[in-house]
Amino acid sequence: MRRKQGKTRKVINKVEPSKRENSKVEPSKRENLKVEPSKRENFKVEPSKRENLRLEPTKWENQKLEPPKGEKMNRTSKEPTKWEKICNKPTDWEKVNPSKQNKNGSIMTRMSSKTPTHYKMQNSKNRNQRRREKRRNERLQANKENRDFIKQGITILYANANGIGDKAKSLESAASMINADILAITETKQIPPKIDGYVKWFSKERKDRQGGGVAITIREDLAQIASKCTEFDDEQEEIVWMELKASKDTNVYICTYYGKQEKAPMEEVENEYANICTQVEYFKKKGEVILTGDFNAKLYIEKQGILQKQSPHGQILQNMIDFSQLHVASLHASKGVWTRQNRNKAEERSVIDYILVTDNVREHITETIIDEEGHMRIKGRKESDHNTIIIKTGIQTNIDKYRDTKWAINKAG
Repeated sequence: MRRKQGKTRKVINKVEPSKRENSKVEPSKRENLKVEPSKRENFKVEPSKRENLRLEPTKWENQKLEPPKGEKMNRTSKEPTKWEKICNKPTDWEKVNPSKQNKNGSIMTRMSSKTPTHYKMQNSKNRNQRRREKRRNERLQANKENRDFIKQGITILYANANGIGDKAKSLESAASMINADILAITETKQIPPKIDGYVKWFSKERKDRQGGGVAITIREDLAQIASKCTEFDDEQEEIVWMELKASKDTNVYICTYYGKQEKAPMEEVENEYANICTQVEYFKKKGEVILTGDFNAKLYIEKQGILQKQSPHGQILQNMIDFSQLHVASLHASKGVWTRQNRNKAEERSVIDYILVTDNVREHITETIIDEEGHMRIKGRKESDHNTIIIKTGIQTNIDKYRDTKWAINKAG
């Protein structure tokens, strides 16, 4: 009996095969708990839709904003978006249309391959030039006066250029700042280049030696009332006269002169000033006289705590002024005193450039400025050591002048 009970106990502890199978999940039910491969693919984004989601971002996408009305997220046009214009790589539109013109008619060209890249138009100027034009336009806006078709007085800009070859742009800029009608230049050292907005120069250059030279020009809209005076044409004297028919009853004779250096013999200087005195008397009988120039002579000056002793050439110049009854308008400038200054030594300065006028012109002068600050200084590779002088008069002309020249009204690209 004991053996039978033991066997029976062993049989009871074992699970029958049929019941073991029932305790496990049937294979069919296990498959039902797993996601079928076909359904799993449905959860993934198809490659075509994924490509649509990876479109290059536009401007409003970068800012996380909704696209403007009328625009779609999927670009349908072949034209590049704003984001593509500043992207690092060329767009497909550029590859297909490398020479396609932009809306304004200019061709887009890439300046650099760096990130971010920039685009420029072929007719635009470089960055530094645009900055200079911006500053010049700001100065013009600050000095904006009488921009309508009205009768204006004559404005004269005088400067010692110390070589005008590479200073044409600087002279144009200075003339545009004050809307100068007449430009009088000394020490040109060569035939002056064409200045935009002005007629051909009336000039005289040295033939047998270097340096020196004088020139004078006038605005194109006043060219019909101006002409060169040829009554006195001495090749040895560096002086040029121009006649300006301001009105039926008024003629103005304007000249620019470059005097001999202080080391020149006194006899030559006396003879030259005597000839100039003769010319001044001749033109005074026909109208008014304005004499500008670098006289290389120091007059006696004592004002505003400034003292300049008279030089030997200054004594001869003073005698000519007294005899011709002229007035030194530049000594009564509303701003500035010194006309020459060593750029390396600030204490080395003097007054040797003058503007001499007759009585009637003196009464019509509205403003005289000596540009010591250098805003209108003629600059180039070799900067001039002379300061520009501006004289504004109330002398009227019969021509209505538009004060903005074309190089003053053009805006930077």
